[in-house]
Amino acid sequence: MIAAVPPTPSRRVSLLTQTESLLIVKARLACRFLRNSSLRVIFAYFIHERRVDFIELYFKGDKEREDGARINRYLR
Repeated sequence: MIAAVPPTPSRRVSLLTQTESLLIVKARLACRFLRNSSLRVIFAYFIHERRVDFIELYFKGDKEREDGARINRYLR
C-alpha cells in the first residue's frame, strides 16, 4: 500500500479549507485530450489517516468554480 503524501500549495494546488485533521484541496490536472486545457479535482485529505476522498471533478471550460454547496455538504 502506498501512503498518501499531504498536498502542498503551489501553482497547480490550492487549499480551500484546512482543519486540524482535514484539508480540502483543489488541484489542476492536465489532460492531453482537452488540448491545452485542464480538469479540476476537489478532494479531501485526512491528515492522520493519510486517506483521500474525491469530492468533485470538473472541466474548467464548463464550469467556472467548484461547487461550494457540495463541499459544505461533504463537511457536514
